[in-house]
Amino acid sequence: MNLRTLNYLLIPLVTLLVGLFGCSSRGLPETPERAKLTDAVVHRLLSDANISESKPKSELETREGIQAAIQERRSDIGVSLPDAYWSQVEELTYRYSRETQSFQQYAISDYKRRVKAKLARASDEQLDVLIHSENMKDTVEFKQLIKNFDRDMFVLNLSMTPHTARSRYAEQMRELDRKYDVCSKVSTCWK
Repeated sequence: MNLRTLNYLLIPLVTLLVGLFGCSSRGLPETPERAKLTDAVVHRLLSDANISESKPKSELETREGIQAAIQERRSDIGVSLPDAYWSQVEELTYRYSRETQSFQQYAISDYKRRVKAKLARASDEQLDVLIHSENMKDTVEFKQLIKNFDRDMFVLNLSMTPHTARSRYAEQMRELDRKYDVCSKVSTCWK
């Protein structure tokens, strides 16, 4: 067999193999049934990690909750502070609340996208096993499909970024208390 004949045989074979591997890495076609199965797996993973997908509070709900907390704080400290102070407390707390809420929504959305991409390679039968298994992480299907599972990293990131927001909020509140000399009047100020 000469080189030219060998090329005619090898090139289509290599092209076929590359095409097959390319298709397998992209996953199976998305159907409504598969979407339901992958959504169920993702929901179970989030539930197992005690991560809830709560609906974000409206601006009105958030502001009302903050105002109620401020009223409680005002009555607890028993010291009169200027309305400007309380307005700034409300605004800083509102921004902190929105920032935290926004990050959590993004982190959950990004996590779901990543897991669904990993599950795209799974057959319907594998997805069904994952959904109905007693301990999903111990199944062969889980270990095959979701290698290097990053849920722990997700949980870590979810808890670290609000910490950054909390630190910034605490610093802003300390600065506000210094500005209004709150610590000389109240022992429970931001120090």
